[in-house]
Amino acid sequence: MAEEKQKTVKTHTDMHLRIVSAEAAIFSDRVKQVNVNGSEGSLGIRPGHSPLLTLIPAGNVSYISLDDKLSVVNVCGGVLEVQPESITVLADTAIRGEDIEESKALEAKRLAELRLSKKLNDQDYTQALSELSRALSQLKAVELSRKGRVK
Repeated sequence: MAEEKQKTVKTHTDMHLRIVSAEAAIFSDRVKQVNVNGSEGSLGIRPGHSPLLTLIPAGNVSYISLDDKLSVVNVCGGVLEVQPESITVLADTAIRGEDIEESKALEAKRLAELRLSKKLNDQDYTQALSELSRALSQLKAVELSRKGRVK
């Protein structure tokens, strides 16, 4: 009698995430999930995801650690590379949500809104809108960082 060989199926429960900015390595460890906006929209990335390479706009990269802690890194544009067992974020600039000074982000938001309320040429309007968007994403990163745990 021939014995049947059992197939071993590898289950992916985590993946390696690396977030690097021009200034420093921000994060490198194993995680359960990553959420980020790509050039074509929002991405939820879990272990075993198909390979992907995309530009990422300014915004937040959130991830769930192995102990179910939600963390957020605010990035100012960059590139995202996804492989089945690893993710790399190469950001122009990046800062952890818990390291963002909320008072500075609130002031940046106030100043951008003030500039937008004035008559501006197209270039100044676009810059003010970009500054407002960045301040809002930083405030969202602060808010999410305070929550900290996945329910």
